[in-house]
Amino acid sequence: MEKGSLDQAQTHFEEALRIEPSNAEYHSGYAFVLEQLGRDEQAAAECEAAIRLAPRSAQAYYSYGAFLEKHGKPEEAAAHYREALQMDPRLVDAHIDLGSLLFEKGDLPEAKDHFQKASNLNPKLAQPHNYLGKVFMRQGDVIQAVLQFKEALRLHPDFPEAKENLRIAKESGAEFR
Repeated sequence: MEKGSLDQAQTHFEEALRIEPSNAEYHSGYAFVLEQLGRDEQAAAECEAAIRLAPRSAQAYYSYGAFLEKHGKPEEAAAHYREALQMDPRLVDAHIDLGSLLFEKGDLPEAKDHFQKASNLNPKLAQPHNYLGKVFMRQGDVIQAVLQFKEALRLHPDFPEAKENLRIAKESGAEFR
């Protein structure tokens, strides 16, 4: 987003919040704009306000989790993703992002479970298949990894990471790093 558009969005959200200060979605949207403007402390406060105003909102927890992950707080992010999934187990992005954090941490079984759930919830998404391929590579199952990378590319032919992962998988029987 361009600076002028962000400034305009900020103005709109501030006006909307003046009119309806208890709208959690407005706080979440405002948090996104503030983050884009580099005002991270204010953005975090707006994420917290959204959760306070809508404590059963899976999307509010997910959004704050994404914010925390982006700002180098993976454990806190994972906790927020888990909260979001308790409220809405069909939240595909939360499964993918939690799975990614778990993969990075080395918890392959739980990461795999979240990627499979994401894939089952939205079979047209390529990203979960790419991640599943990475899990299979780490587990030493190159055949399954290749199948997952191929499925990711079938769903999204211009997916550079999946192309590279498939190339590596075909060249190697070694553990994926």
